[in-house]
Amino acid sequence: MIVLSNTDYNQLTGMVVGMAITTTDFADMSGYLPFVDLESKTKGNIILWQLPTFDQVARHASIIGHVSPSMLNTLKKGSNRYF
Repeated sequence: MIVLSNTDYNQLTGMVVGMAITTTDFADMSGYLPFVDLESKTKGNIILWQLPTFDQVARHASIIGHVSPSMLNTLKKGSNRYF
């Protein structure tokens, strides 16, 4: 998951808001953005049309990698249409 919510929100609620990554390839890839992070060996497609929330405590979440600031900014701008 690419976390879009800020640290204050995450710590206050124990939840994170983000975009999931799927390894499935679809015939119609609109609504998905290919993603590769060499550091964490994560490869897949970011689901751009869903913003799920996850309980980071219950799911024992941990940070395994990072996206570039420009990628994070692009994803956040795209998610503004949901808020």
